[in-house]
Amino acid sequence: MIERRSSRTVAFLCGFALLLAACDYQNDPGEPRTYDMQSAEEAAVVDERPVQIGFDGRRFAACASYGEVTSFNPRGEDTLTVRAAPAGSAAEVDQLAAGTGVAMCQKVGGWIGIVYPPPPAAAEEGEEIEELLDCGTGSPVPSATVYEGPCRSGWVREEYIRLMGSQS
Repeated sequence: MIERRSSRTVAFLCGFALLLAACDYQNDPGEPRTYDMQSAEEAAVVDERPVQIGFDGRRFAACASYGEVTSFNPRGEDTLTVRAAPAGSAAEVDQLAAGTGVAMCQKVGGWIGIVYPPPPAAAEEGEEIEELLDCGTGSPVPSATVYEGPCRSGWVREEYIRLMGSQS
């Protein structure tokens, strides 16, 4: 009877271990997990990763949510760094001030792929500012695709964006 009970215990523990192993997944197999070890050389080189839109299908807005830049890191910086890829070592592409509205289009780990209009000072001579404010993320697209619209895009840490609502 003891052997039978210990066999069941071993079988249960093996099954439980397999279940835990199955829970170890990634949203993006190309993105390293936070507990993966990288060499300093690998961590220093991060390519650009364009923001994609249209993950919710052709009946919904290209970017489902709208957010606002709210807070910054504890170092006291007064602007939020926008990066070329969802990694702290990726190139800096822009800075956003608190209160800046952004379309929240994609999530990879703790990073949000955003689309946002350029500041009014970036308008070409004679170009209407209102045209710049419509980034085209509130309308459906046929399928998931890289954002190539009139606005800027990049990646920010999710803790610095406050969800304001949906774009549908």
